[in-house]
Amino acid sequence: MKEHRSPNPLVDSRRPRNGAVLHLNPPGFVWRPIEDAASFRIEVSEDQNFGPNRTQSMTIEGRTLIVWPETLRPGNWYWRWCGVDGQGNSSNKWSEVFSFEMASEAHDLGDISSEAVFPRIPREHPRHLLSADGLDDLRQRCRTGQRDEWQRHKRLAEQRLDENFQMTEPPFLPNRAENHDEWGRVWKDAMNHSRQYGQDTQLFALVYCIERDERFGRAAAERLLEFARWDPDGSTSIPHNDEPHMSIINLGPRALDWAWDCMTEAERKTVIDALVARGERNLQLLIDQDYGVIGSSSHSGRMLGFLGEMSLVLAHEAPEAKKWFDFVVPATVAMYPWWGDDAGGWSEGAAYSTAYVYLFLHFIYSLRQATGIDLYQKPFFRNHGLWRMMVAAPNAKVCPFGDGGQNGQGIVASSWGIQRHLGRVYGDARFLIHAEQIAATQSEPLVECRGLYAPLSFLTETSPPSDEVLPKSMACLFDDIGWLIIRTNLQEPSEDIRFMMRSSPYGADSHSHADHNSFAIEAFGESLAIPSGIYNLYGSAHHHGWTRHTRAQNALTFDGAGQIIRSENTVGEFLDFHTDDFVTYAEAEAGVAYGERVRSARRMVLCLDWKIFVLVDQIELTWPAMWTWHLHSANPITFDGVVPAGSVKPLWISNSVIERTFAGGSGTALTSSRSTMRVLFLNHRRRITSMSTPNSRCHETR
Repeated sequence: MKEHRSPNPLVDSRRPRNGAVLHLNPPGFVWRPIEDAASFRIEVSEDQNFGPNRTQSMTIEGRTLIVWPETLRPGNWYWRWCGVDGQGNSSNKWSEVFSFEMASEAHDLGDISSEAVFPRIPREHPRHLLSADGLDDLRQRCRTGQRDEWQRHKRLAEQRLDENFQMTEPPFLPNRAENHDEWGRVWKDAMNHSRQYGQDTQLFALVYCIERDERFGRAAAERLLEFARWDPDGSTSIPHNDEPHMSIINLGPRALDWAWDCMTEAERKTVIDALVARGERNLQLLIDQDYGVIGSSSHSGRMLGFLGEMSLVLAHEAPEAKKWFDFVVPATVAMYPWWGDDAGGWSEGAAYSTAYVYLFLHFIYSLRQATGIDLYQKPFFRNHGLWRMMVAAPNAKVCPFGDGGQNGQGIVASSWGIQRHLGRVYGDARFLIHAEQIAATQSEPLVECRGLYAPLSFLTETSPPSDEVLPKSMACLFDDIGWLIIRTNLQEPSEDIRFMMRSSPYGADSHSHADHNSFAIEAFGESLAIPSGIYNLYGSAHHHGWTRHTRAQNALTFDGAGQIIRSENTVGEFLDFHTDDFVTYAEAEAGVAYGERVRSARRMVLCLDWKIFVLVDQIELTWPAMWTWHLHSANPITFDGVVPAGSVKPLWISNSVIERTFAGGSGTALTSSRSTMRVLFLNHRRRITSMSTPNSRCHETR
């Protein structure tokens, strides 16, 4: 078992993590399987020594991810597991003991098995995101309080109906190794066209459901039947091209649910049979990957939610729906998300979180509406709006880190629906204000029905909003993913400085880059220090040869070599963090990410009075090397000569010129058009005295 010990949660997937505070009861458990074990024994105890009178145990066959069958008392608990052989004999080689606390206010989930839950799911359609008994109220809202927004959806539907976009089953992909560019062209067409076709299908079905206009109902039915003609083992199979497959299982079930009574029984059966075939293949993929225990494929995180949505839509029409439900819901309780934890961050970056979290929210909202199972009580969902508020400044041009971060305005626009949805679910006025700030930056009113999204926040029932307001300034360390974010003026984005730095336990795999201890700065609506690569196509020459690499980031390289790319072992770590009304200090270590040539690469950042930023690098090398301090800008960088060795010369900066200087180095300047900002970059041999406050993760000023 010890070979799986790692600071990276993707490698060491045990949950609950040692010392965790749990807010769902009964809790979920995840542990990595042991070779040659036919089954496992897991024990949960209020006694650290696992005395028999205070210990509960279970024997588990198959998947090493479970939700405990009964609720636990609030307080401190301990857990461990061991392997059991084919004759039922325990190896008595117990895992180490892990502790967790069951919070006194933990939400009682009750029995989440399909056997207990499915009888509660309404038999009438619609039942997914919309409810049959709530349609009259929704229609009234569309005629009165939300009339303007509903009219925008209708106008879009009319435009799409007039355009009458059609597609047939896409071709097989060419050989990627022989012609990557041609492969990318065919792949992108299949992805984009199937998403548009599915979005049209969903939008037409929604308008039919609310307006009862059969033009839209029949248009949705015809497109669903076209999707049903596509071979699930052909050019849109999961192994060959999973993007059009995901378009079908994401957008198809919603459209079927909403256009249900505009279709004949034979048409519904054709579509259901096609969806079931794809659902079965989707479930088998997740089982084969052991997703949630070992498998951490990025796309599977989408498929998990899509399979959950489909299980609700077909709960009373397909016996297979119970299997899907009983895989998806425990995985959500015990594991979700792979890419973050309680603090609410998403390690792959803002671009990927925008899609993946938005899509998964469709499932947990519908789950709550249809069954009463409330997974919004997970801290990740509750805290995600705070992380997004800090990352997606309304005027952001770039949202580092990870693939797609250069599309800052696209990320911001998509964040509107997420923040409005979370604000309405939790009654959190901060998220609602953030959504209003985003809407105010757009040249035209936003419409949620785009790409893969349904109008989730439009359909969300609102909770009474809190009295909270946006703080003036805020600094947060999202310790789940290792991201530091400082925003100096959330209330007036045009006057805001946003500083971000990453040093993450999640490594440099998937859509993350080799960018530990890298930083980015946007100020007054302008990009200053930025990651320089673009995300034109996953694995393209530019993406693989530049975007992923340390030299494309605002970070250090040694003899031209940066951190190891595409490695789960390339990790960073924040060591210290303190924030108060006047000072924010953080210290991060990235030496491991460089491999054996670097013993320590420590970067410290100091923010004074929400105005002055100081960066200090402390380096210890295994052998002598030339180090390079990389700085990338959206605007030309001016060179101001060499600073004499041994001197440290603070440069006071006006007109938002960001300059750096260090002992024995050279100074540069980033130019912008706005008012005063002061930044000092240093390379220094002495460590700043720690001001760590371990339990402090965020601080705000009013």
